[in-house]
Amino acid sequence: MIIIEIMEFIFLLWESVEDIKSRKLSIYPLGVFCMAGIFLRLFYEKGGMTDMLCGMSMGIIMLVLAKVTGEAIGYGDGMVILICGIYSGWKETLLILFFAFVLVMIFSFGAIIRKGFCRDMSIPFVPCVFLGYLGGLVL
Repeated sequence: MIIIEIMEFIFLLWESVEDIKSRKLSIYPLGVFCMAGIFLRLFYEKGGMTDMLCGMSMGIIMLVLAKVTGEAIGYGDGMVILICGIYSGWKETLLILFFAFVLVMIFSFGAIIRKGFCRDMSIPFVPCVFLGYLGGLVL
């Protein structure tokens, strides 16, 4: 459904800008887009509950990884993937994650070549998720 794709596009664009500017995500927009996604999936797309829950599980796994790694992966990144799972379901979210991790790898190698290895270097993940989402739309 096109409204779901538009909302996910707006969500990822919004959060990408916020991640680049402040390196953290505020809880209010995450909550608003999460509730909007659940509402859209339950009331406008019939029969998508299992797909939505499976998609959300990838975000839950990332939240657990954030806890285990001491936030090497941020909680906000896990919430973004969880919300992508709500909007896209598990297959599309898996594709988005694949593209996002490939982009993070490319940006990381570029940063290492340009600046040298730095243990506390961080790369904003949500813009890579946004680009991964756009790549999934193209494919």
